Amino acid sequence: MDILLISPKYDSCIIAPHLGLGYLSSNLKKSGHNVKIIDGLREKVEYNPEDWKLVGITAMSTYFPEACLEVERAKSYGLKTIIGGPHIICDPEQSLIDSQADYAATGEGERTINQLASGLEPSLVEGLVYWEDGKPKRSNPNMKNLFEQKK
Repeated sequence: MDILLISPKYDSCIIAPHLGLGYLSSNLKKSGHNVKIIDGLREKVEYNPEDWKLVGITAMSTYFPEACLEVERAKSYGLKTIIGGPHIICDPEQSLIDSQADYAATGEGERTINQLASGLEPSLVEGLVYWEDGKPKRSNPNMKNLFEQKK
């Protein structure tokens, strides 16, 4: 799958690279996915929506509004979106509602985004909140089945 990971542009003097997106990218690439990171603090967030199937957007509370704008932009192109990061982990259901993203990662996102990108049904993806009947719903995977599938 072609996956774009975005750290939105926001007001900051931080100069360190976004390590979390690097971890996600590395994990996804090991599984054969095509991944690109755009760090809004270092470059303009521009992309051709035809190149991507899923857009992952990270957010801390200090720049959650900017992350929501990136979700809105990606969805306007018809792309699926997943949000993650410290703000989302604190209240994933409300973050999903506020951002209107398609999915929210509720913890460490490496397994969550990899399982989602690999085509696993949202209800079976570990650590995911998704929409069902217009309401946020937490995934409830059968852990025994997940471990047996990996053998």
